[in-house]
Amino acid sequence: MKLKLYPILSFTLPFVFLLFINPVFAQKKIENTQNSKIETYYFQTLQKKYSKEGKKLNFNPAISTPEKVLGFEIGDWHISHDKLLFYLHTLAQQSNRISIDTIGFTHEQRPLIQLIITNPTNQSNLEEIRKKHLELTNSSSTISTENLPVVVWQGYSIHGNEASGSNAALLYAYYLAAAEGEEIENQLKNAVIILDPSFNPDGLNRFASWVNMHKSKSQVSDPNRRETNEPFPMGRTNHYWFDLNRDWLPVQQPESKARLKRFHEWKPNILTDHHEMGTNSSFFFQPGVPQRTNPITPQKNQELTAKIGTFHAKFLDNIGSLYYSEQDFDDFYYGKGSTYPDVNGSVGILFEQASARGHAQDSENGVITFDFAIRNHLTTSLSTLEAAVNLRKELLDYQQNFYKTTADFVKNSTEKGYLIGGKNDIPRFEELLRILETHQIDFYLLNKDEKNEIKENQGKNVVTFSNKNSVVIPINQTQGRLIKALFDTPKVFKDSIFYDISAWTFSYSFGLEQKILSQSDVSSLKGEKVNATYFSELFAKEFNQNNQLQKSEIGYLIDWKNYYAPKLVNQLLENGLNVKVNELPFSYMINDKKIDFARGTIFVKTPENEEDAAYLLEMLKEASTEYSIQITSLETGLTDTGIDLGSPSFQTLKLPSVLVVVGEGVNSNEAGEIWHLLDARYGMKISLIEASELSSIDLHDYTTIILPSGYPQNFNPNTLSSWTENGGTLIAIGSSINFLKGTSYFNLNQKQSSNQNNTEQKKRLMYEKRDNDRGANYVGGLILEGQLDLSNSIAFGYESETIRIFKDNSVFLDYSDNPYEMPLVYLPNAEKVIVSGYLSKSNKEKLQNSVSIISKTIGQGKFVAFADNPNFRAFWYGTNHLFINAIFFR
Repeated sequence: MKLKLYPILSFTLPFVFLLFINPVFAQKKIENTQNSKIETYYFQTLQKKYSKEGKKLNFNPAISTPEKVLGFEIGDWHISHDKLLFYLHTLAQQSNRISIDTIGFTHEQRPLIQLIITNPTNQSNLEEIRKKHLELTNSSSTISTENLPVVVWQGYSIHGNEASGSNAALLYAYYLAAAEGEEIENQLKNAVIILDPSFNPDGLNRFASWVNMHKSKSQVSDPNRRETNEPFPMGRTNHYWFDLNRDWLPVQQPESKARLKRFHEWKPNILTDHHEMGTNSSFFFQPGVPQRTNPITPQKNQELTAKIGTFHAKFLDNIGSLYYSEQDFDDFYYGKGSTYPDVNGSVGILFEQASARGHAQDSENGVITFDFAIRNHLTTSLSTLEAAVNLRKELLDYQQNFYKTTADFVKNSTEKGYLIGGKNDIPRFEELLRILETHQIDFYLLNKDEKNEIKENQGKNVVTFSNKNSVVIPINQTQGRLIKALFDTPKVFKDSIFYDISAWTFSYSFGLEQKILSQSDVSSLKGEKVNATYFSELFAKEFNQNNQLQKSEIGYLIDWKNYYAPKLVNQLLENGLNVKVNELPFSYMINDKKIDFARGTIFVKTPENEEDAAYLLEMLKEASTEYSIQITSLETGLTDTGIDLGSPSFQTLKLPSVLVVVGEGVNSNEAGEIWHLLDARYGMKISLIEASELSSIDLHDYTTIILPSGYPQNFNPNTLSSWTENGGTLIAIGSSINFLKGTSYFNLNQKQSSNQNNTEQKKRLMYEKRDNDRGANYVGGLILEGQLDLSNSIAFGYESETIRIFKDNSVFLDYSDNPYEMPLVYLPNAEKVIVSGYLSKSNKEKLQNSVSIISKTIGQGKFVAFADNPNFRAFWYGTNHLFINAIFFR
């Protein structure tokens, strides 16, 4: 049947009342009434709404509906990303209101597209409008907001298996292209809409393939059926299984890099983020829990969020959908799509719709259908636009005032700036600076060396900040609030429950040091403004000037401290070269200067074959300049002090053959972080193998088996015992340590709080507080300080005993019976060990005298247990080397 989107409503009034006031009844009618599909009944209802307000709404028949282009109505099938692209490009060709742009590509090379939608007059002046809009972020600008259009960024389905958002985006795009009438003309005149139809194309496509291939002709709503139970790793994440809704601040994935670039090109006034939640829920829109808002966010932001919420309520009331706000969700972690805008003068809004997780599913509220979920997201897309236009000047004035008041924010802040760096690893440092550039944060060269004392186990360690490893970041700049958010170390909070992590200090995540600066410090230390590549370019310049790397008949020393040294070493091993690592320090006299080489220095022997020797030299030169790796050519095997090059204290390295256990029960995020680190960063060939397959393959083909957090199904860990005894390295992370309990070799003791052992301490608690009390004991994510044993191979490449670890689980390992098996422990005082973030009292008791890493020898092999995730969200660069060391070294 052809769609009729613009005629007078043909339903009887009683039927309309039941259809739109009772969502459950409406869903049942959707299943049985061909005329009542979403493209028909929603827009006819909207016509009725506008008619009551004395406004007309028609649809241009020259603009193609999704059904006409795709061959099915939205909601009948889950849209695949290629079909989404095809329809939206068709719309852009048909409508002079739409321009379309590809802003980047996913890992799987799917285009990241955005539609910019506004009236034809604005379309012809987009660049001028954009530049005028950006003037609002200039604290000294006097531009008037009287006639500026509001900029609204509307984004959908960053979690690919929360697909009703992206499917609603097609209908919303159709509406914006085809609708005709006073209301839409006014909206398109006064707004520029950036429509981001699929935040996560790879995940969306993965999920669409799954649910479409299992859809029956008859509408089935059984929640146990295959359609609504997708297998590992599910469609939530991107190609490497990253949650893109946690990556707005770290900016590690290509989707985020492209999106953040565009965000700062436009600085939208509103950014919406359309999600799905549990099937038994209703519909949520922000504001979230008031006391869980990040204190850096201005109160006016939350007031505007609440004002916009009244528009959502009105529109949802009009179709009889139930909803709620100010519960469950928060605005604390700035790495989410609905919260990052809040620290950038914008208003971020989260929408959460009860999910069908397929095409239909039984729930406590009746049958939830895909159609129904799409309808609610479409409704709030339109309510957002109406709110934005009605509150246009207030939103623009707020954004302008946000940046004008930066000076007041700085004045009230005890920190006036940060000195960041102090470590001699350019790639890690440069990656942090790249992130700062993405967030439009300025940083400056340090104009004189600055020393800072850091307390360690046996006294103090003096960290020297120099103009070759450090920058000064003043807070008094446009992004002052965001700088504070990135480097702050809060320990006191209004609430003890966090929807996501409670700490993320970026200097510590990159294994760097930071020093808080006063205004006089900033003035005296701040040098010239530099860019992210300054330090690597300086290294390359000095490398070429000094012509440091000469051909050696002996071999070369590679600095393992460098973040990308493992990539080079893996490449050397793949080429069959003789590569060793020193277990004891030594020194050389080079150019009349004594150079110390710590444990963990890599020695690669020059091959006897001249052609191979020349190839090795070129490989080393290329790696040194590309990754700023310090490489030293040797004239003799005799050192000045310490062990010589032929010493048995040099361990010969083998090419790692790594198996990562995946599948049902395994934490896909952690597995993806491992995959991404080893594959995308280090170029290592790793195998992802289902846990259920391990018993049927020859494990002796692998040197290393990695168990990410979780409880892998259909797998007996005892099968790993003989493999480990015969020389394998087993690495377990987080809760997989608990999975190994009961095995003969891999059983480790866990810490307990004192009240767990005292049955006499019983008390009465209020029932209404049960959820909050449980939530407060959840370890959502915080930063802890630990002490490294620098003589252990796990710590090779680290300069200081002090290290900051990210903890996001409740695994607390007890001290090992063998005192030599603990390369990383926490500080003995639980209060001092917390660098930033929240931890409950009972968890602090478990943390007391607990261990972060245990590394024990089993026969000829090794078992390494990481209580904490060393690869957290791909931006915890500071602990990646601990993990890599476990793979490469004995």
